[in-house]
Formats: sequence, C-alpha cells, structure tokens
Amino acid sequence: MTDFMQRISDLLHHSPEALGSPTLIETVEKTTGQGAHDQVEHRAYAEQLLCEANAVLVPETATALTLQDHAGTLDQVFTISYGPSWARIATRFRGGRARAELLGSSFEEPQHQLLDTDALEDLIVTLVADAQTSAPPAEGATL
Repeated sequence: MTDFMQRISDLLHHSPEALGSPTLIETVEKTTGQGAHDQVEHRAYAEQLLCEANAVLVPETATALTLQDHAGTLDQVFTISYGPSWARIATRFRGGRARAELLGSSFEEPQHQLLDTDALEDLIVTLVADAQTSAPPAEGATL
C-alpha cells in the first residue's frame, strides 16, 4: 500500500491526522508553455492518485472518485468528484498567457491555484473527507 492509500484508509477509519488542507497560492500568470506543462502534470498525477484512492475506497464505501476532462474549449480543465464533493482544476489561456484556477464545492472563488502536487494529494483527501461528513451513514455503519 502506498503512503497515499494509507492516508485514505486512515481517513475512512476516522484518523484526523490523515486530513490536511491543500496549500493554495494566489493565481499567477505564466507562459502558455509553463501553464500547459503544470496542468498536464496535475492531470497525470490526479489520475494516478485516483487509482490508488479507489483501490481503498471502493471495497469499503462502494463509491469511487471520478475524473472528468472537459473538452470543447481552448482551456485545459478537469474535475475530480467524490459524492457531492468536487474540485475543478483549470488552466485558462488568454492573450498568450496561462492562468491556473481552482474551483470547487469547498472553494468560493477561482482566484487560487494548488501550490504543487502535494497540494493535489491534500485536495483529494479533503474531497473524500467532505463527502464522508456530508453523506448519511450507510445502513449498519458505525461512526
């Protein structure tokens, strides 16, 4: 089991040390090349993390994290969802510049971006934790 899988398992078994808030920074403009590179890096790592997390989540909760790419725009956008919790990670391309933004069920305004890939791990853990606290317990489950 990877360290990330262990964090998800600990979260499901109510270990608060598994939680962590994603580190966000103010959105900064970048070159289009750097913006595209960062987005692709986050998207690829998100796919890996979802596979790891779902290996733990599905047997225990019967619910999987999902990843959806959004096509049809010049922007690069994907959404990670777990139950009612979601986060959209986007890079917008305008005027020869790139601007990353984060929007989601726990974030009010798209004025921030993830600091790094560690923040992506924390974001996914936060989505699972938020869904766990907002969902009614499964029949026969104990809290």
